[in-house]
Amino acid sequence: MLKLSVSWMVLFVAVLSFATADAAESTAAQADSVAQRANESGTTAQQPSTPVSRVEAGARLGDPKLEDALGHLYLTRGNGVQPDYARALVWFRKAADHGYAVAETDLAAMYAHGYGVTQNYPEALAWYRKAAAQGNANAEESLGAMYMSGVGVDRNLAEAAGWFYKAAVAGNAVAQNTLGEMYAQGAGVPRSDGEAMAYFRKSAEQGNAVAQYDLGYMYEQGVGVPRDYTRAASWIRRSALQRYAKAEEHLGFMYLKGYGVPRSDADALAWLRKAAAQNDAAAERDIGSMYALGHGVPIDYTKALTWYGKAAAQGDGDSQYELGYMYATGKGVAQDDVEALKWLILANASGMSAAQSYMATIKKQMTTTQIATAQHDAQTWKLFHWSH
Repeated sequence: MLKLSVSWMVLFVAVLSFATADAAESTAAQADSVAQRANESGTTAQQPSTPVSRVEAGARLGDPKLEDALGHLYLTRGNGVQPDYARALVWFRKAADHGYAVAETDLAAMYAHGYGVTQNYPEALAWYRKAAAQGNANAEESLGAMYMSGVGVDRNLAEAAGWFYKAAVAGNAVAQNTLGEMYAQGAGVPRSDGEAMAYFRKSAEQGNAVAQYDLGYMYEQGVGVPRDYTRAASWIRRSALQRYAKAEEHLGFMYLKGYGVPRSDADALAWLRKAAAQNDAAAERDIGSMYALGHGVPIDYTKALTWYGKAAAQGDGDSQYELGYMYATGKGVAQDDVEALKWLILANASGMSAAQSYMATIKKQMTTTQIATAQHDAQTWKLFHWSH
């Protein structure tokens, strides 16, 4: 199976088509003339002087674009306004009641996330449908995400693909990438590496960091295209430069191996640290391995143990196995068979098959009480970490 981002497979995130504060501020320029006319007619006491007041002047005259823009200003920090979800909701609703598709999408997102209102997926779905009926691509993408994850609706991958397709055709980069992942996995659509590549490329060329990573990974693996490490590294670097942690980690890995880039432990460590700063478990594990093996840094088992511990705490099976090995051999820590067995049990539960034979070896030198303690500790760890 491809090591694509496939974030949609585990988590629903409704797309918020909220404009940025800059976008809302630019709308204030349009509001200036509206506000000026209102001032001259006595509607306002004075000429507005801030982005908020300029937009509000026009919004109070019933302009749906400015009503929506004011909602954005209340939603985001800056421009003299602290986040105020309740007021944002009011203005989004006013604009949505005018039939303004962008505001209908924004209002749906507020319901989907529970911003300023009790979270209500059916209500979100209804507003997304209104906006989608007008061809709003963000609403179409969000409907696809809801059907993909089964949030507010019965999970239906084919229905999700249909909505993602509509949004992708309209140029929505998130939908293009998600549709590419669906084709790569054969989820809701026939599996097609060619279609996956085509949609990844469309999205990547719009600057979508996840798509840039996915496209690079396809080049690296030679899936849908001839293997090309240079192009792979180029696309993954573009993604990494946007601070996409998975790409940062993978670029570090490519420097370790010399895939498409000159082999460099120093560059590898630098990129891995960037990803680890975002709590990327794979990067934390890779850094642990560099310290354990002395790649680019002096061998330091204590630091290796620390980094493996960070990744293991996130459920990384490889790191859990390495911790078991280090406790069993006393590298970087006092030798402890009970602690070693605990981590090997967890590694095995995480799918690390090599842990089984190692567990059998360690158990031969342990008492029944020690084994029971390790099993209890592993179970306690799982109950605490898997429930948080």
